[in-house]
This record gives sequence, structure tokens and C-alpha cells, in this order.
Amino acid sequence: MEKTGRRWLAGSAATIALAAGGAALPSQPLGTATSVLLFVTLAQSWNIIGGFAGYPSFGQVAFFGVGGYCAAVLTAQVGFSFWAALPASAAFAAAFAAVVGPPLLRLRGNAFSIATLGMAAGTRELVAILGVTGGGAGLTVPTFGPGPHTAYPGALAFYWAYLALAAVSLAVVAWLSASRFGLALRAIRADETAAESAGVATTRTKVAALALSALLAGTAGALFAFQQVVVFPDSMFDITTTTLMVVIVVVGGRGTVAGPVVGAVVFETLVTELHLFASRLDPLILPALIVVGVVLLPDGVAHLLPVPPGAGRGGTPRARPRAVLLDAVRRYRL
Repeated sequence: MEKTGRRWLAGSAATIALAAGGAALPSQPLGTATSVLLFVTLAQSWNIIGGFAGYPSFGQVAFFGVGGYCAAVLTAQVGFSFWAALPASAAFAAAFAAVVGPPLLRLRGNAFSIATLGMAAGTRELVAILGVTGGGAGLTVPTFGPGPHTAYPGALAFYWAYLALAAVSLAVVAWLSASRFGLALRAIRADETAAESAGVATTRTKVAALALSALLAGTAGALFAFQQVVVFPDSMFDITTTTLMVVIVVVGGRGTVAGPVVGAVVFETLVTELHLFASRLDPLILPALIVVGVVLLPDGVAHLLPVPPGAGRGGTPRARPRAVLLDAVRRYRL
């Protein structure tokens, strides 16, 4: 308990320091930092279902888009303030996941991944034809005018909002990692049949994990919709968003608490530097770096961080970086 208290205290101090540091950042680094924080939350949301449970979803952007459009509809069509629409949008995304989850989670492996991709595409098409969502013309979150609206808070306020959301997502995954719920998810990932035989309610546990991941993704989507002001199906349901979630978690380390944070920082730094110094080579260099990283560090960067033996439930000491790299070289005969 004492160690846990120290970790929460350190996390709170780090969040406060980042909040204070954001005020000193120029506009471009502030935008990059905001993007990193957004993808920390999205990557943590994917990590719950794809990392801990071992169900690689390629439809996570559906929950992001549903959360964003729910916030837009509630503010533009119903008259909610954005801050009232935010929790409602998060809850709606979680409820949506709880509805689509049972049939999807009966599938496994590639079939599940393809089905979630189809679910995201179908959700996008449904939103595009509904009149209440504005269809392909988009929908505007009211930020000014005589009617009900929420004033646009500005870049720094969005940085703080994304920081708070990233801190919450990190706390949720840290709790999950040390809980019986997280242990059940790891058991499902290792051997679902054996987990069910041991008494784990696998279907209920998987649906709960998908709903929790959708809650985080939907909250991020609602905040993103407010930041963009005008939302379109193409932007809110872009499959690239899911791809980035997966890449960040794989680079950082699946099924770990720190992995999505490390992956988001590393990935966004690479994207920014490549765009500044070799923008024409972005389509070639970045995928090559991802492949090299996955080959040489198959368990992600976070697995190289020093962690005491037995830290958290199921914690294990990390391997030395040199040993990991040499093992990868031998495995692939590089």
C-alpha cells in the first residue's frame, strides 16, 4: 500500500508539472504535446482490449467517432453545453460497445479483427446518412452566437484537458493491471478455454473490457470534436486513427501500463522530426522504422524499462536491452 501511495503521489506531481510546463510552450510544441496526450488516451483505450485481453480490434475508431458525434449532436441539436455533453458522450460510446460487443467477441483472431473493421466502416456509413448528424456536410459544435453554446477555450486549455484525460486513462489502466479484472483479461489472452474452465466469465469480462476501452475513446472523441468545432464522418471515423493506436501500443509495449505513454512520445517525436527534416520521405522512412522496431523490440520499448520483480500483480523483471536485441538478431538471423 505504501508503494502504491508513492506511485500515485509521483504521478500526481508529474501531472502538475506537465500542466505548469504547458503554459511555457510555444504554439507548435504545444500542439505536438497535445497530440501526444490525445494518443496516450487512445492507445490506452486500445491497450485494454488489444493488449490485456489479446483481442486486436481494428474498429476502435468507431467509439472515438461515436463519442465525437454524440457530443456534436447534443450541443448543436439538443442545446447541451459541451461540458454536460462530455460525460453523456462517453457513456453513449461505452453503451454502444456493450451492444456490439457480444456478437463481435464471439469471434477470435483474424475474424475478430476483420469484423471490428467492418463494424467501424458500417458505423461511419450510418452516421453519414443520418439527418441528425448533418450527413456528409458535417456538424458544427456551437462555440459562439445568441443560442446555447460553449465558448472555445483555446489551445492551452485543450492541452490541459487532454493532459487530465491522459492522466485518467493511465490511472485506469494502472488500476486494471493490478486488479482481478486485469488478471482475468491476462488469463483470457493466454488461453481463453483454460480461463473459462478456471471460472472466469469470459464473455462478460471481454464485453466489460471493450466498454471500458470505448469509454476512454469516446471521451477523447468528444473532446476532439469540440477542438475541431466542425466534425465530418471522414475525420471522426478515419481508419488511420485506429492504425496509429495499434502502432503506438506495439512500439511501446502491449499489456503494460507505461507502453502506450512511451509509444506515443516515441512515435510522435519521430513523426514530427521526419516531417521537419525529410517530409518527402515520410511514407518510406516511418514504416521502415516501425518494422525495424517491431523486429528488434517485439515486446515494445516499455519492456526494457527497469521494473522491480513482482511490481504489481503479475509483474516480472525486465530483460536487459542488449539481451533483447541479441535474441531478436538470432531469431531472425540478421
